[in-house]
Amino acid sequence: MVIPNWATQVRPGPATAIDENTQQLSFSFRRVGQTNPGDLVFTVPPQITNFRVDPVTNLVSADLEFQTAPDSNTSRGPAVFEVTLVDNGTASPPPNVNLSAASLLTITVQPVNDAPQFTIAGSSQTVDEDAAGVTVPNFITNIKRGPDAATDEVGQKVDFLLALSQAMVVPAQ
Repeated sequence: MVIPNWATQVRPGPATAIDENTQQLSFSFRRVGQTNPGDLVFTVPPQITNFRVDPVTNLVSADLEFQTAPDSNTSRGPAVFEVTLVDNGTASPPPNVNLSAASLLTITVQPVNDAPQFTIAGSSQTVDEDAAGVTVPNFITNIKRGPDAATDEVGQKVDFLLALSQAMVVPAQ
């Protein structure tokens, strides 16, 4: 996911500090709080991409990019990051400072209802026309409420609906 122009009016120091205009800038992301099983998982952690300089104002803007793992959501709470901006200038001695004040970024991914899954043992069953009731052991196996990684599906009930291709064939109840 890319959020265009997430960071705007970025500059290496105060507008009056012309000696800092050539400094290189980078953003730092640090996940805040304890992480637990089932928390939001990232395949691409939050990062800043596509730095652009406005030719008129000389201010920088940039995009926020991240990718969450499939079926990962914030059903157990959002992911919170402390974000700082760092320049490549000297950090000491005072009054030198190359690190901005921290800001918090909260990423929330709403859970969705994932489709249930199952395995069927052969899609066709054949019996004699006058056969009594037929039971096919293990006809349906591996019944899951959703993908293995989808922890928000645990409390759901799974039912099966049967559609008949011939109206005269009626299964026993």
